[in-house]
Amino acid sequence: MLTLQLLFKPKTAKSAAPTPVLVLAAESSETPSGPLGTHLKLKELRLASEDLIKEVIPSAGSKDDVSPLPLPAPIPSTLNLVLDAAVAESAEQHAVHLTTSSSTILLKGTDIKSYLESLSESGEAVKVVDFKEIKASAPAPQPKKEAAA
Repeated sequence: MLTLQLLFKPKTAKSAAPTPVLVLAAESSETPSGPLGTHLKLKELRLASEDLIKEVIPSAGSKDDVSPLPLPAPIPSTLNLVLDAAVAESAEQHAVHLTTSSSTILLKGTDIKSYLESLSESGEAVKVVDFKEIKASAPAPQPKKEAAA
């Protein structure tokens, strides 16, 4: 099963340290940034710049090299690590980038979860998120008001 590996940056004050969100989700899962940000109590998640990707994942050569596998241990307290419940609870093999987008490894979802938990000092750094539930609980988009002529 293929996976999505995304790094988001929430809106923060210019003087504040960024609190990036690294998401590993099943490719079939929709990962809406708005509802995810609301769930994590973060504002306006946007895809991270290449500079932030290289800061969070030092081995990343480009924006395509997002992967949780080369993260340093312990995971920085400023990093939000989100794992899709569809992956975390699965015994199926999932394709995950090893260190670059050109190298991929197959791992069981339960093994991915165990590995990521081993990178944190408390074992609680990994947030398992049910994206189907988040999408279902998100408010419906408001219709756009027509501009006055």
